Amino acid sequence: MNFLIIGTDTIDNIFLKEIIEKFPGLKLKGEFDKLNDANEIIKSEKIDFVLLSSNIIEASNYSNSYFEKIEVILITNKSYDAITSYTYGFIDCLLKPISIDRFKKTLSRVRKKITESKLINKNSDKKIVIKTDRKLQKIKLGEIYWLEAMGDYIKIFTKKKEYIVLSTMKSFIKKLPDEFFFRIHKSFIINLNCIEYYTSDHLRINGKLIPISRYKKKDFLKKFYAVNTDQRQY
Repeated sequence: MNFLIIGTDTIDNIFLKEIIEKFPGLKLKGEFDKLNDANEIIKSEKIDFVLLSSNIIEASNYSNSYFEKIEVILITNKSYDAITSYTYGFIDCLLKPISIDRFKKTLSRVRKKITESKLINKNSDKKIVIKTDRKLQKIKLGEIYWLEAMGDYIKIFTKKKEYIVLSTMKSFIKKLPDEFFFRIHKSFIINLNCIEYYTSDHLRINGKLIPISRYKKKDFLKKFYAVNTDQRQY
């Protein structure tokens, strides 16, 4: 796996490299003091993860857009930075001094997330065929946000448009891969990969608030954490 080190000081880098050397297959592609200094290599190289100093978060207007498709491991000496890591959706937060065993666990998370992302991308390109407006229409699974029951019909909300299909929820959900789609309520089926956030009684997808059935909540949480392995509590 290819990675970058950004913002850590010289002494930290020495210790990090000593740990990293014990894990074959990791390739350091660059060390940078500032976020913007890494822009070119991120554009030109395939980077799997970044070791990012918490100092960078504090000293810059950090945005998730910097590493949109790259896993981030936050390096810090402050335990409360675990909250920062969770807020930004980083895959892990490592508290200095970092042990070999702790780093090994983090690498396992990174590898698992990369594998799952490949599976998600593969499934996102798959299509289903629906009958709507007197014609057959192909829809990519990855473009579906949610489905909503409307009497004898279902309304499908996608990234491009909305479709109305004559079908029951029970029948239609059989067409969808159950590892990524879940019936959160009697009137809603959701794409687990599109959830922006959730609370005790609802979740949001693309700005839409969708109720969570209290009978479905336990199963929903299991599914959600299985798909979104980086969205966990520290």
